[in-house]
Amino acid sequence: MAQASQFVISEFTNPSGEIVFRVTGWLDGKRIRKNFPTRADASAERQTLDIQRVQSETGVRTAATHLTDEQLHEAEAAFRRLADAPKSLSFYLDYALANYRAPEREITVAAAVETYLATKKKEQANGMLSECQLKDIRVRLDCLVESFPRASLSQLSRETLAAHCQRGNPKLKTFNNRRGILFTFFKFAFCQNWVAANPLEKVPHLRIAHRRGSAKTLSAEQCAKLMHHVEQIEALATDTGRMPNRLVIGLPLKNKLRNNAKVIARFPGAASVGVSMAQFSSLLLNPSIDIRVGILAKDTAKL
Repeated sequence: MAQASQFVISEFTNPSGEIVFRVTGWLDGKRIRKNFPTRADASAERQTLDIQRVQSETGVRTAATHLTDEQLHEAEAAFRRLADAPKSLSFYLDYALANYRAPEREITVAAAVETYLATKKKEQANGMLSECQLKDIRVRLDCLVESFPRASLSQLSRETLAAHCQRGNPKLKTFNNRRGILFTFFKFAFCQNWVAANPLEKVPHLRIAHRRGSAKTLSAEQCAKLMHHVEQIEALATDTGRMPNRLVIGLPLKNKLRNNAKVIARFPGAASVGVSMAQFSSLLLNPSIDIRVGILAKDTAKL
């Protein structure tokens, strides 16, 4: 049922005796009263006034445009999304046109992962990748395929991939491992022109204050004190004539030896390639001593 118009058409006789058709009503608090020679003209004016009244009540207005209905709907949706944005629609459009590069070829996540794993298998066959590393890469990427089975690779945004790495509230190390594998995968995809940019570039690598499994090393001052004790032991052995026949050193000491002045003076290449046990033995008073590297960082020599 059509809604009745708020404006009325009535016949009116002018003082001159001429009969006209008058449109009367109210619009935005103002009285409307217009005369027209024909009823058709009066009806056209009433329709225009009805449209103006609806526009004032709903905020919708008419405008001449070359856009289609679909384009108008898309433009209205874009302006609604930018209602609280600091820049105009033209600014964001100019930025997208200047910086966005569409991928040359659309590919699904599953197909991209399959191609990437094929290259990794070749690297593993050539000795460039271990079986354990290949298995870890395969597990991580299979999980990506399970999460996005029908998605196109270019559809995965930074936010989507960051949430994928954060799934299950992982430890920091686990998050970094997930991000690292996906970063390398999307770097490969970028080189294949499957994506316009690597979305993981702006997903930060998390800093870990204390890494588990890291060896505790000695400072330069501690190494100096240790070498002083070794010299005292050598002096005692010289005075008493008793030599140790076995010496167990820890990895921190072995690593610090390559930077010791006496070691470098005797073996100039020790700083870059390390010290062999035979070279280390030759520095001691008893060159035939049995030196072993253990997990303990203290001297367990048997005198």
